[in-house]
Amino acid sequence: MGSIAVPQGRRRPKVVHWFRTDLRVHDSPSLAKALELDPETLTCVWTWDPAYVYSHRVGHLRWSFLLESMQVLSDQLTKINKDQRLVVLKGEPTKVWDWVFKEWEGVTHLVYEVDTSAYALQRDKQVLLLAKSLGITVVPVLGHTLYDVPSIIKKNNNAPTTTVAQWGKAAAKLPSPSLPLPVPTSLPPMGPTPLPTLGFLPLTEWKPPLDINSIDLGGDRTSPPTCFLPPLSLTTTIPTPESLSLPPRTASPLVPGGELIALARLEKVLKNKEWIAAFSKPRGEARGEHTKERNDRRKDEATRKVRRVQKKAETGKKRERQ
Repeated sequence: MGSIAVPQGRRRPKVVHWFRTDLRVHDSPSLAKALELDPETLTCVWTWDPAYVYSHRVGHLRWSFLLESMQVLSDQLTKINKDQRLVVLKGEPTKVWDWVFKEWEGVTHLVYEVDTSAYALQRDKQVLLLAKSLGITVVPVLGHTLYDVPSIIKKNNNAPTTTVAQWGKAAAKLPSPSLPLPVPTSLPPMGPTPLPTLGFLPLTEWKPPLDINSIDLGGDRTSPPTCFLPPLSLTTTIPTPESLSLPPRTASPLVPGGELIALARLEKVLKNKEWIAAFSKPRGEARGEHTKERNDRRKDEATRKVRRVQKKAETGKKRERQ
């Protein structure tokens, strides 16, 4: 990855790195790109979006995995620079970034890892337009996927890949991905992170949306979350399970969150050379048998449903004759 030179005589940039799907410092292309800018300050941000909390069905273990991953990332940043940590801004992304761009001292760049999910594409488009209108340079960086998704589609005759074989043929036409990047050995200091007096979601202006994670709608939440209310909304700390109004956990996670555990698990697997050498995908026959059983079951269910409807109709006709 080539370096980005800052011309002599110009002030060094003040960069904000927006962590999203990339809760890691190891092999983080976007973090590496932010550091290549040779910033005077680097502030690492996570936007705690109400859409995550209210509008996505998420269970207790998944929330725990996310919160654990955020805490490990923050600890890793602090390990590199004792004055660094993950800054969590609790509010709708467009309002958060409008404040950051205008109120944080001299921010010049926003760097983040590309996310191709539908919600992220819409969100990022709004943030990009806002940044450009305020003269902020936005640097999206590939990192969540090995290859740029539009490039894969282009190499697949401008059509989305629908099988692993199609994806493999398209990827073979592109240069190989870069090797994993090391953990940074140093980080510049954070910039100032002032917050709005009433937070990003003042109750006088904001009404919480329908909570699909509430127990009334089949979720785990027994009461409204408090992470968007004072005093938590006026802090930049990582939310807690309690602030999400989650009940006590009844099961231990098979895979705790955080990049350190993920790297340890990966290293353990890679040491098992016999397992790697013997690994194979499911055989076609077994897969075909499974598909046949599933299709037969669905056919039987459909047949029973048709019979129930026919029987109901016949019963109705008998009553009419009587």
